[in-house]
Amino acid sequence: MTLRRKTLLFICMTFVILIGVLQVISENILLDSFAKLEEQNTSQNVERVLNALSNELSSLVTTTSD
Repeated sequence: MTLRRKTLLFICMTFVILIGVLQVISENILLDSFAKLEEQNTSQNVERVLNALSNELSSLVTTTSD
């Protein structure tokens, strides 16, 4: 194997490894960010449902007390 071929192979392998490392790092960062966003969104939705149920219960109590 010539020096040129070894050098080209080394450079290609280095790029493949770097791309793989960047993909893993990016994936972890993005997945963590989306998981946090999803958790916040879910918490907001649960809070909205609880408020809606509380309002409905208050309305029913007011209606039935008459």
